[in-house]
Amino acid sequence: MPFTPFHLGPAMLFGFKYEKKLDLMSLAFASVVLDIEPALNIIIGKGDMHGFFHSFAGATIVGTIMVLLLSFLNPTVNRLRKMFRIEQNSSLKTTASAVFLGVYLHVFLDSFLYPEIKPFYPSAFNPMFNQGFLIISYLVVYLFCAVTLIMAFFMYKRRPRK
Repeated sequence: MPFTPFHLGPAMLFGFKYEKKLDLMSLAFASVVLDIEPALNIIIGKGDMHGFFHSFAGATIVGTIMVLLLSFLNPTVNRLRKMFRIEQNSSLKTTASAVFLGVYLHVFLDSFLYPEIKPFYPSAFNPMFNQGFLIISYLVVYLFCAVTLIMAFFMYKRRPRK
């Protein structure tokens, strides 16, 4: 998804719905972190934007690193929580749940849009991508992400403040 903030919509909608079980800051980071890969591929001029890290196996590696990093950087993340008025006590469980939801949701959504994505790497099989319905897939995925982003924004604004 070229506009990576769109990934925040579905992720944060889940996050606000299941706020007690998911660390919101970890979820936000995880839902967009995989797009570092296509950004780097564009910069270096590599043909396919999406590579190994846009697979569930690659996302698992990124997710594991993120859980360790976010746990280590928890004091910094706490400052960001305060800045965004998100009062949560994170734990390893809520961080890991959020991170893996974020990275897997990212791979799932992008799998509908890009022929080079191999979600089940090393298999080239991508059951979500259908060349015949590509325009419909784009419209549906982008509309879904835009609507959920708006819904998540309103859920954020309506959250009770402690």
